[in-house]
Amino acid sequence: MTRAMNQPYAGGVRVEYLAHAPVFLHGASTGKRYEFPALYSVQWVDSADVGQLLRTPYFRVVSGV
Repeated sequence: MTRAMNQPYAGGVRVEYLAHAPVFLHGASTGKRYEFPALYSVQWVDSADVGQLLRTPYFRVVSGV
């Protein structure tokens, strides 16, 4: 895992994965690789890539750290 996925950082947003199958994807805006290995995985996603994920029913933004 990269730092962007598991630790808070400036410009990052916590995103929760809501599907069952593991998924690996690249952010459309940044090209960063994101890994969501299981149901309800929470990862830090660059704010520039969040919109891409939220256009699907499989992701949601979560609050708190």
